[in-house]
Amino acid sequence: MTEDGVNKRAQEIVNKLIVFNKIKVSVKNIWAEEIINYLMNEKQDYNLLQHSKIIKAIPTYPADEGIAQLLEMLANVNSVPEENVLEDKSKELPPREQWEVDFNYMNFDQQRDKVVGWLRCPCPEQAIPKFVMDWVRELEDESLVKVMRANFKEGRTKWSEMISVCDIAKNIE
Repeated sequence: MTEDGVNKRAQEIVNKLIVFNKIKVSVKNIWAEEIINYLMNEKQDYNLLQHSKIIKAIPTYPADEGIAQLLEMLANVNSVPEENVLEDKSKELPPREQWEVDFNYMNFDQQRDKVVGWLRCPCPEQAIPKFVMDWVRELEDESLVKVMRANFKEGRTKWSEMISVCDIAKNIE
């Protein structure tokens, strides 16, 4: 990109930041100069697609982070059109810590159903959250404890069957 092109892009970014009240007019030239230096020296492959992504992200830009956050955003922007980007499903899942918080807000029937799901899951035992096992240990109803043990045994059986099928598949190759 030419120096004139870089100047135009930097001015557009800075003006958009001012419009969305992310920076003050008094620091406009400082920010523009920093962006120009960064684009000329560090991000020489900056293109219009990347620029449109930056402009689109400015309304949600965290103003309290200063220019370092903007330069990081410039560094990490890619040239892949948004419609070609695969959805990242992991961002939709709450973090593991949130699972326990959500679990504690459930009523008893919902907790029981969630625990049954975890215990029947054909996954390694280490994948079952600790709070699920603690919930089962705290049960006072012995008949419910037996049901939970049966569900746990069913999950372990499914897991061991999956392991043996995987081992067979490895030997075939």
